[in-house]
Amino acid sequence: MIPNEPVSKYPESLFKIRQQKINDLFQDSDNQLWIAGNHDLIKMKKDGKYSVADNHGIIMPFRNYWQKSFNNGPSKDPLVSAAISIDDSSLPEYEENIDYEFYRLGESSNKSILFSTRYGIFNFNMKLNKYKFLSPFGLFTEFAEKGDSIIAAGWEATFVTPKINSFFNQHYRTTADFTKGIFNFTNNSDPRNVNRIWRQGDTYWYASWSEGLWMTRGMTIKHFNTIDSTISKNINDVCFDDMDHLIYGSNSGEVYSNTLKGDDIKKDYSLESGNGIQGSTIKWLVPDGKGFLWAGTNLAINCIDLHYLYSTGKSRVRFFNQDETLINQPLNRAVADSSGNLWIAARDQILKFDTRKFISDSSAVNKLIILSVEINHKQADTILKYNSYHGKEGKPGKFILKHFENDLVFRFDVRNYRNPGEDRFRYLLRGYDKDFSEWSSDRQAIYQPAPWGIHSFCGIKESWKWKPNVSNPGEF
Repeated sequence: MIPNEPVSKYPESLFKIRQQKINDLFQDSDNQLWIAGNHDLIKMKKDGKYSVADNHGIIMPFRNYWQKSFNNGPSKDPLVSAAISIDDSSLPEYEENIDYEFYRLGESSNKSILFSTRYGIFNFNMKLNKYKFLSPFGLFTEFAEKGDSIIAAGWEATFVTPKINSFFNQHYRTTADFTKGIFNFTNNSDPRNVNRIWRQGDTYWYASWSEGLWMTRGMTIKHFNTIDSTISKNINDVCFDDMDHLIYGSNSGEVYSNTLKGDDIKKDYSLESGNGIQGSTIKWLVPDGKGFLWAGTNLAINCIDLHYLYSTGKSRVRFFNQDETLINQPLNRAVADSSGNLWIAARDQILKFDTRKFISDSSAVNKLIILSVEINHKQADTILKYNSYHGKEGKPGKFILKHFENDLVFRFDVRNYRNPGEDRFRYLLRGYDKDFSEWSSDRQAIYQPAPWGIHSFCGIKESWKWKPNVSNPGEF
């Protein structure tokens, strides 16, 4: 285990529920974490206490909808047929044993939780512990609430459909053809193969893994790839940072930051492996509202300093290798909470990633640390206790030595728990050495005897991860 690593693990066994795959995570407006698994919907509070939602009550509204829709004949869908054929007394047992396949999560305007399953899209009122059936498009890859409608985006098309409660009450109370309440944005053009929907004000942004970047406002639609051919057609995620920059990540490992001018976008910054991103595929993007963008790739969790990027035009990217989590699983979805944690879905477990600790630790990772200084085979602090010349002139990192205290050993290291075998060092005793030593993995410098005079000891460290960095010199 890496010492002081910022990752905590929550395996599915922790929740004492059936083995399941973690499909999605969502942080609600009350800072509670919701987890969508194959079989269960789980809520975790800030103190770590969790509860599993009671699944009883999901099938009833689903069944009521389809009974009304198919009152003129049976359904060919086995899920619908099974739900309709179950009598009320057998329904609780039926709900105990089925796999709902909770897939995507969201929150409605009234703070109810929205979720999709293979049975459709539902609303869950936590206070009443009651479910409402909103849409039959549960198997679509993404969905979003749009007033009294649901946007459902999938592999082949994106639909806007009225919520079922208004669907029946206002228009189609007795009809068997629910498709009369469903429409595309246009007859021949709408977002397809959507990985993510992001709502920003009155606009909805769509990341498509085959057709690039889309935006809708009301029932108007814009496909940016038809306007700008340089925009990737393989986009996996889209978001906005706290400075209203549009950011999207591609399947080939690039992250782009853009400014908006009306409905037009201006590409300002591009980040990829050449300037710090670790990984060849962007899987998810999470802006934390504190000036950092977290980008999950096939190899690592990348931390992009947006304030530094926007103020200097230069990239500053820290990363945490995926294999350092010791789970060997893809990191599929992520959300940030208000406490500085990143919650990540990794197939059969949740990872809690302390971003504040990671940033604090990695801000010092590339700095050399003087571990000790030996003077005449004794630790420096022991010698200096009895050194009458030290007195008031002594300062931290500065030694005033007697002429015979000239057998010196500097021991140094670097804060690097992740790949210490890759570190190499050079050092120089300024005022004596004419140049830095050769690169070496040795972590000590020996001067026997050290020359008379005023000198500074300096070190340089390099590895595959960090560029060479000169330490703050200690004087003696």
